[in-house]
Amino acid sequence: MLRQIHSLAGLISALLVMLIGLTGAVLSITPALERLATSVPAGVSVAELAGRVARHYPGAEQIQRTASGTIIVYYSAGDISGVDRVDPSSGKAIAPYAPPAYARWFKELHRSLFLDTPGSAAVGITALLMLLVSVSGLFLLVKRVGGWRQLARPLHGNRSQRWHAAVARFAVAGLLLSAVTGSYMSAATFTLIADGSQDEPDIPATTSGGSPLPAARLPALLATRLVDLRELSFPLAGDSSAVYTLRTRQGDAYVDQSSGALLAFRAHSNVREAFEPIENAVMPERTVIQWDKDDIDELGLLKIDILALGMLSCIARTLALISEQRGERFELGDIPHEDAATYQMISKADTVGVFQIESRAQMSMLPRMQPREFYDLVIEVAIIRPGPIQGGMINPYLRRRQGLEAVTYPSPEIEAVLRRTLGVPIFQEQVMSIAMTAAGFTAGEADRLRRAMAAWKRKGGLEQFEDQLMSGMAERGYSIEFATSIVGQIRGFAEYGFPESHAHSFALLAYASSWLKCHHPAEFLAALLNSQPMGFYSRSSLVQDARRHDVEVRPVDVCASGWEASLEPMANGRLAVRLGLNNINGMMREAAWRIEEARAAAPFKNTRDAAMRAQLDAGDMKALASANALVALTGNRRMAMWDAAASVPERDLMRTTTIAEPVLELAPPTEADDIVADYRHVGLTLGRHPLALLRERLNKMRFVPSDILNTFSDGQLARGCGIVTVRQRPETAKGVIFLTLEDEFGTINIIVWPTLVEKQRAELMNASLLGVYGIWQSKSGVRNLIAKRLVDCSHLLGQLDTMSRNFH
Repeated sequence: MLRQIHSLAGLISALLVMLIGLTGAVLSITPALERLATSVPAGVSVAELAGRVARHYPGAEQIQRTASGTIIVYYSAGDISGVDRVDPSSGKAIAPYAPPAYARWFKELHRSLFLDTPGSAAVGITALLMLLVSVSGLFLLVKRVGGWRQLARPLHGNRSQRWHAAVARFAVAGLLLSAVTGSYMSAATFTLIADGSQDEPDIPATTSGGSPLPAARLPALLATRLVDLRELSFPLAGDSSAVYTLRTRQGDAYVDQSSGALLAFRAHSNVREAFEPIENAVMPERTVIQWDKDDIDELGLLKIDILALGMLSCIARTLALISEQRGERFELGDIPHEDAATYQMISKADTVGVFQIESRAQMSMLPRMQPREFYDLVIEVAIIRPGPIQGGMINPYLRRRQGLEAVTYPSPEIEAVLRRTLGVPIFQEQVMSIAMTAAGFTAGEADRLRRAMAAWKRKGGLEQFEDQLMSGMAERGYSIEFATSIVGQIRGFAEYGFPESHAHSFALLAYASSWLKCHHPAEFLAALLNSQPMGFYSRSSLVQDARRHDVEVRPVDVCASGWEASLEPMANGRLAVRLGLNNINGMMREAAWRIEEARAAAPFKNTRDAAMRAQLDAGDMKALASANALVALTGNRRMAMWDAAASVPERDLMRTTTIAEPVLELAPPTEADDIVADYRHVGLTLGRHPLALLRERLNKMRFVPSDILNTFSDGQLARGCGIVTVRQRPETAKGVIFLTLEDEFGTINIIVWPTLVEKQRAELMNASLLGVYGIWQSKSGVRNLIAKRLVDCSHLLGQLDTMSRNFH
């Protein structure tokens, strides 16, 4: 009986599935066949089509683009209504629209099986039959192998019997899974489970309500290509609050008929997993829609890059601190131009914390580049990019700048384009100018070349321009070598070229931040700390660098610190930087504000007074004590932890009581304990550098400090050791990893070749304290240690927690 039920259910469900599949296949193939004979004009927007249709069909209600590409219009004028197939080029009717008879028949059959209420029942019945097949098959299988107990027994017998039993177990698991999924299908079919995939985007409560614009002028419709259209529904005539409903391949949207703005958008699941976020802008009646840049390009909308740079905030904070110290407003325009001391600092690659030129690649370039004027910085920030690197432009430029290679130009026209960059194309604008000057491109063709370079990695399309460049330069007498080098450089720019306008803006910020670091290091450090996270370096590295530049940095102190880092005058007239309470792990901003308010009323007498008046709870007091921020009230970190636990105010009636007990004197922690606690709770230490405590042991291991390494000659065998602060692996470095190690005297730059990366990946990626055996490289003021062997010395740090900035 069970076997007959299993066979019958399987036969019926298989027939139903075959019928649904057959009708669906016919409906899928028919549009494809029709599409071969249908063409949609390239470059036509939905707005153009809607404008043409509106002229010929005043009562148009909806435009559809069928799966075959046919454009049809639903219209209603008085008592007359209908559906016409129209010419997208003119908007005029071609003929009344009616799908092929066989297609209608198959569609009705398919819908009756799959979509309509009877169809829902049909699919549900099919799912239930499949469930029945699964369950009956499960029982048949169990009966075949000898019952449920046989499945649970250990696998015995000969090899074939064991294989049979193992396969049976997998089959049981698979059939159980099939039963569960079949049940889910049935529940979904009968709408027992909600399916949100067909939900429409919500219409905003209000629209602009202005006078309707013609459809041909609506920005959202102008930005939508006709080839992407599925359906456009017109708003009701005379209703200013009504909207256009736009359905495309990418998603569904509502369009304001007065402003043409997208009011809401819901992406299809096969295009994007979530909605594009929509939020209110600061300006009244404005909306911000967060789109991906490639989607904007697909829609044909204008894209303008507005960079939210952390360095802008840092510079603004630094200028505000300088203004406060001077007693008068000091702005970006007040920074002196072409300051010699600033360029001298930059040329030594002393640029930790400044904008753009703080990376390893930039810092290795600066001593060779030796910038002496602003345009040198413009070239500097542009040349260390994937485009110039891939195009092989760095070494030729440096050789020409250093006088090692003659500056030549293939023609006076090319000289006019490349004179400022010594005959080497560095900027996007230069590539476009060369295409126009040397290959005869028009301005429009040059702009299309720029766009092709920007989209080459995603879409390709440079080949047509390369052929045109080669032939154009050959016609104008340029050598094949020059033409080939230009094409190669253009391919490099396709990786990421830099416009000269961007380079000027970035160079301005690089110079301004360098001048501030050079002449106002305390203000610059305070602003840097208050602008974190940003840049290549951690707060610990920034503080260590500032201290090497004679900036006094004072610890977090509940009696002196605000939420952010601040400046304090020193007896010698200079400024010290006081770390803010925001450096403490687990400290809340609101608690810090209450501390500032209570301290402004009167200084704190002890930890209990601080906890009472600032309304600090146990967590706040523990965070302050762990960070040694209570040392001014207690004497040392251990006493602070003890007092903090007893200083939290009691509740209700016990709040004003005091506890009289003998003062407990706890021995202060060791220097090593303090350093470990500093790193754990503040992220940095103002005591001695951890490696200062390990120096004697490191010397026995023959690791040389960074200050002595910097005196080594090129090619000398060397050993260095330091805390890993930065790991970098640029895409253009072909697998090379760059490390920055820090010891008590400075930093060591490490280069790890791909072969060593593969051999010692564990040490490279996991070590906090890394020892390096290698060869010292010192050329043109650039110093690196080329790694030959890596040694993980992290065990020497004990419980010390350090963090590095990796691969950003």
